[in-house]
Amino acid sequence: MLLGAAAGLVYLFVAGDLRFHFVQSPHPHLLLLADAFLHGQSHVRPQQLAAVQQRDEAAADQALAALAQRRNIAISELQRRQFLEQWHRGRSLLDWSVVDGKYYGYWGPLAPALLTPVVALFGPGVSDRLIDALFGALNVALFYVLLRRADRAGWCATTEPARIALTVLLAFGTVHFYSSCIGSVWFSVQIITLTALLVACILSCAPQLTWRAALLSGAAFGAAVLGRNIVVLITPYFLTLFWFQTSGPRRARLAEWLRNCASFALPCIVAILVQGAYNQARFGSPFDSGQKALMQTAGAAELVPDYYRYGQFHPHFLATNAKFYFWNCELTRDGHGRLSFDGRGNSMFIVTPPLLYLFLAWRRRNRFALALAAGVLPFTAGLLLFRTTGAYQFGNRYIIELLPLLLLLVAEGVRGRLTNISYLLIVLAIAVNLFGTNRFCQLSWPQTDGALAWSLGAFVALALLARAACAILKQLPRPARRAGPGYKSDHSAPKSL
Repeated sequence: MLLGAAAGLVYLFVAGDLRFHFVQSPHPHLLLLADAFLHGQSHVRPQQLAAVQQRDEAAADQALAALAQRRNIAISELQRRQFLEQWHRGRSLLDWSVVDGKYYGYWGPLAPALLTPVVALFGPGVSDRLIDALFGALNVALFYVLLRRADRAGWCATTEPARIALTVLLAFGTVHFYSSCIGSVWFSVQIITLTALLVACILSCAPQLTWRAALLSGAAFGAAVLGRNIVVLITPYFLTLFWFQTSGPRRARLAEWLRNCASFALPCIVAILVQGAYNQARFGSPFDSGQKALMQTAGAAELVPDYYRYGQFHPHFLATNAKFYFWNCELTRDGHGRLSFDGRGNSMFIVTPPLLYLFLAWRRRNRFALALAAGVLPFTAGLLLFRTTGAYQFGNRYIIELLPLLLLLVAEGVRGRLTNISYLLIVLAIAVNLFGTNRFCQLSWPQTDGALAWSLGAFVALALLARAACAILKQLPRPARRAGPGYKSDHSAPKSL
């Protein structure tokens, strides 16, 4: 609870533009879909979409005035209308699947369904950044629970400092940090999906699984699939872990495994049927998620040619995606000439250096690491074959749902202990993500740019000094304890025994 509250306070501070002032993001699509659900339909109500466009016009006029002042030019009404059209196309109208003039979301129904009570209470104008930050804080707390449960169940032994450090790493040293503060539809969907996935992992992580726990875990995992369908590729993790949780003769183990798998699969099948019905209601086919309509109407123009030539998944994308996920270290310059990140994605090992311990996860040679790898590899393969890396972004936001499994493998790589090297890498990860979050949010808080360099340096220095101080304190001799009644100085047993 303390870890979640501390992370939530930081998330709220960042999401509130460093003054706890919460506004809507430029892409509050989930709130519009939640409002549609409340009115018994799956497409956005035109009046709500028009209200968002009207709100954005003020921001557009402000940006246009700043541009005119910077270039010392006059803007005609025709130029203003053209600018507004492009502005709406990149904000309120971006990434909708438009069918017969109706605007649908191609995302799963989980996130808008969870937001319907919020919209019912506070209206569709509520801040999605605020909601995003609260779900992010919940994820941090749930991840610590997962680490502790895995330790107590004997799957992944970790010390308390290691569990705290890994939780802090998730909170501030991964793409989960800035994604929990942005609020736009793509980030919100992933943060909410991660919540359901963490619950599924916690419920499944036991020394020996019961069919009831498998059923509940399957329900949470089914909800995660309804958040982002690609999460279904993590299924092998659960099936492999279920096998390791059985015991006894082989035939009895097989029967127990099949029972648990069936219990897990039942709610997942229900979730798939719900997704199919949702697709049918929107696009006329249970197998159509709206990607084709998206590409034909309001999708990003640069992705359209590759989609029509190669489809959603294709080996053609493998080399390019591998670069942006694994080894791209290129940095760019923003419009003001400042050093920034590559919006197509930088290597996950640069954005989160402790992920290098993935290559040492084999050292324990335990079954839990095999189960984790069984979930990580198919999901990673799916990402490498997908038609885009998720740009515009800092780091690789598509790995958010994979972070719990990746960080558990990191725990295996460090053998469950917080070492000096792992501590240093975590500090560097937090510094990198502070930099990336600042650059991603620089339009909201440009006043921080001057303080960024020295504050990052001060953070790293203080963190390393704190670690050195702890090491020195451990080496100091401890005061001798006062001997109690019947206690001998040679540490022999008390006389009363």
